[in-house]
Amino acid sequence: MRKKKWDKKLELVDFYSKSTIDNAQVNLEHLIRSCIDTNIDEMIAFSNNLINWKQEIINSFTIVGTEYKVEADKGQVVVCNKKVNNAIIENRNKIIKCIKNNTNGYTNWSRFRNCVMYVLDPNATFSLEPREK
Repeated sequence: MRKKKWDKKLELVDFYSKSTIDNAQVNLEHLIRSCIDTNIDEMIAFSNNLINWKQEIINSFTIVGTEYKVEADKGQVVVCNKKVNNAIIENRNKIIKCIKNNTNGYTNWSRFRNCVMYVLDPNATFSLEPREK
């Protein structure tokens, strides 16, 4: 049973690394069928999640740009396609939660909002001396 779970994990990694927007739907349906056929409760529950989020998973293969990376072992520049993700929004939510936790809650909404806006402002700098204009 452990080997089956490991094989499914490797199949999932292959799905994310080899699928494109053109073949993602077919590959995802194959992955779902494969997880259901294992008859393992966890895999069946996972396949239900894949079914529920099917369209969103397929949309995540949309290419939004290119990125250049240097391979650490060879030192060669590799061009990679950037896919759609929600990393920026998740980061912002984490920052807001950290502010709330560090202050033990705000009673003044406008003060909390101002603090969040200041922290999330990319042009804000932290200095002991005033900024020159």
